[in-house]
Amino acid sequence: MYAVKEISKEKIKSNKLLARLFETEVGIMKKIEHPNIIKLHDLIEHSGCYYLVLNYCDSGDMQERIAQR
Repeated sequence: MYAVKEISKEKIKSNKLLARLFETEVGIMKKIEHPNIIKLHDLIEHSGCYYLVLNYCDSGDMQERIAQR
């Protein structure tokens, strides 16, 4: 099961620092294989958006987990 995260190209490309950070993060996510880190399977580029194809995680988000503890 996968999740798809949509990110606006306009927001990323309008800021050089943000664009560089996005490229770096995607590059790192593609290389990392760890049971505690969600795996990035693919980056799909479409006309106005990037789509990150990730493992689906139904345990909530990190902020919720931190708040619970």
